[in-house]
Amino acid sequence: MMLPHVLTLGDKNLSFEDMAHLIRAAALTGYREVMSELGFKPDRLLNQFGIRPALLKAEDAMLPMEAVCDLLEESSRLANCPDLGLQIAQHQHFGVLGILGIAAHNARSPAEATRIVERFIFIQGTSLRLRIHRPSPVNPQMISVGIEVDGMAPERQRQVAMIFLGLIYQSGRVRDPDGTKIKLVSFQQELGNDYRLFQRHFHVPVHENAPVTALHLPASEWNTPVPIENPEFSQFVEDYLARHYPTPSSRFREQVSTVLKPVLGTPQANRDDIAAILAVHPRTLHRRLREEGTSFDDIKDEMLREQALKYLRETRFSLNQISLMLGFPYQSSFTRSCRRWFGMAPTALRRKLDA
Repeated sequence: MMLPHVLTLGDKNLSFEDMAHLIRAAALTGYREVMSELGFKPDRLLNQFGIRPALLKAEDAMLPMEAVCDLLEESSRLANCPDLGLQIAQHQHFGVLGILGIAAHNARSPAEATRIVERFIFIQGTSLRLRIHRPSPVNPQMISVGIEVDGMAPERQRQVAMIFLGLIYQSGRVRDPDGTKIKLVSFQQELGNDYRLFQRHFHVPVHENAPVTALHLPASEWNTPVPIENPEFSQFVEDYLARHYPTPSSRFREQVSTVLKPVLGTPQANRDDIAAILAVHPRTLHRRLREEGTSFDDIKDEMLREQALKYLRETRFSLNQISLMLGFPYQSSFTRSCRRWFGMAPTALRRKLDA
């Protein structure tokens, strides 16, 4: 499989294992605008790190996490912009998180919003983790909430962490315009002369050289109800997430389905790549699926079948477009699969569905 050419800050080729974790392209919403404002050509930098600029228009496209992190760190260095991630976050809103953002935005308390994000943050990025400290290591009367990239050195994830920290802060301000919840923000790095740059993004005190990079709110406010217009809708969205995005603690088949879904139809939708994302050997993946009475090929075939039916029933895409979207090399291959799945060609099936 040909992988995009991606450079580290030292201009070394990344191995496939380095590129195994993915993040939604929506995380880079605002990147091009900010870099252009800073006087740089963002597309040139995107291409340097193996990220096609056109992918940024498709929020659900999946990008290599390592490439995104290194792109942001290098962009911050080149532009002498230590708060780059926070500037990018100002171009975003909770909708960038997709249905996860909708669920968190409609949560009934800070505790519920955090629980939802903590459970489903892997939808946004397979190695993203929400870190909650009770009590906060900065203030024992508070609870801290931060974002980390699992398994990556702190200096390589600073800007990505800033993006999500800024996004969560802004989303919290929308729900809490009086600013009674978030009381301070902390950063692990020394801010020095850049302190004012960071302070201007927040309406609360900013701490440097802290044990965690996080937002902090009083423990007494953790379970305080937040008025919402439709509590039933909040529960509906969370139930939807639970049905369609099983957590990593569920059956292995469901873990495979979860990471396969966003890359279905791309070259990464193969057993070796999915095994790498799940941090297991391909033979281990095969064995564990066999123990559950299935296989990778069976799971992928079932997902392709469901997606093909959805496209034929709900869209007016041409058969050639659908073939390409599902990763078939030729339309004839898609037609053969449709005959196997449904007992008829896709054209006949579409007519039947339209009837």
